[in-house]
Amino acid sequence: LDIEIIDQRPAVPAQDGRPARPAMLPGVSHVGLVILDADKSRGFYEGLFGGKRVNSESPWLKGDFYDSAVGGHGNVLRFFNESFPEAQDKSSRLNFELVEFQNRKKPVESYNIYDIGVGYVGFEVEGLDAFLTRVKATGARTISDAGIVAMRSGTRVVMVRDPDTGAFVQLFEHPKK
Repeated sequence: LDIEIIDQRPAVPAQDGRPARPAMLPGVSHVGLVILDADKSRGFYEGLFGGKRVNSESPWLKGDFYDSAVGGHGNVLRFFNESFPEAQDKSSRLNFELVEFQNRKKPVESYNIYDIGVGYVGFEVEGLDAFLTRVKATGARTISDAGIVAMRSGTRVVMVRDPDTGAFVQLFEHPKK
């Protein structure tokens, strides 16, 4: 698990056709996932989960700054920052960032959810059974033959692998009150 440390940024007012940007204060900012295919990943995370792109353009970037930031040489990459309806609270700033490398397309070797250092992202959903059917239609697959599992609290959970990189995604639904 890599941790990115970002400097604070002051708020910027709208000008010259650019929208205003709120200040970036200390705290958790985003979760990033390196992907293979932007169209496939965006279809899954935007289309299925309702993510909205924060940045309107995602140009390919390269140079010393980006090489230094990711600890490599000769990288060509782009970012797709997604914001989700649940994260629209003014006090919440967590975004989901999809990172695509143009010149790095070799997927990592197979890994399991129980391997040290492996992470996952969790999404709370409504109507888990129907939602899981839509998830599977994208090519995602469950990692357990048991499928959806009910916890003692009544929360129902299933873990899937996304259709692009096989990243782990937990879907859960709390019991209705």
